[in-house]
This record gives sequence, structure tokens and C-alpha cells, in this order.
Amino acid sequence: MIAPGSSNARGRGTLFLDEIHSLSRKAQVSLLRFLQDMQYERVGGGTLKTADVRVVVASNVDLTDFQRGATNFAMTCSTGSI
Repeated sequence: MIAPGSSNARGRGTLFLDEIHSLSRKAQVSLLRFLQDMQYERVGGGTLKTADVRVVVASNVDLTDFQRGATNFAMTCSTGSI
């Protein structure tokens, strides 16, 4: 078992987000801010931390088709991937 916070100490790893299409608009905004700056603030914390992570997302829905019919989903790339 990995000790709590040990991944924070390194600030590296992989962030896997499953069912990306079900993110709320608020969560999408937070994720986009993180992806732009690679910085985050821990819950209850007051300082920004930097992460060196790769982001992998998955969905069982065709995101291009989903975007056409959804009012709650914003695609950030014209290629159909996030």
C-alpha cells in the first residue's frame, strides 16, 4: 500500500478519467484549468502545487456524436478527443 501523499511528493504519474462524457460542466472547467497550468490546490489547502502527469481518458460513448446532442459537454479539440 502506498502512503497517503506519496504521489504528491513526486508530483508525477498518470491521471485516468473514466466515463469522461459524464463530467459536469463545473468539473470540466476545473479539469481544463488543471490541464492548462498543470497546477492544483488540495482541498483545504491554500497553496498551488504543480503536477507532472499524463492524462488518459476513456468513454464508452463516441464523444463527437455525444457533443452534437449534448448541452452539458464541451469538446476542447476539433479532433474529437479531449
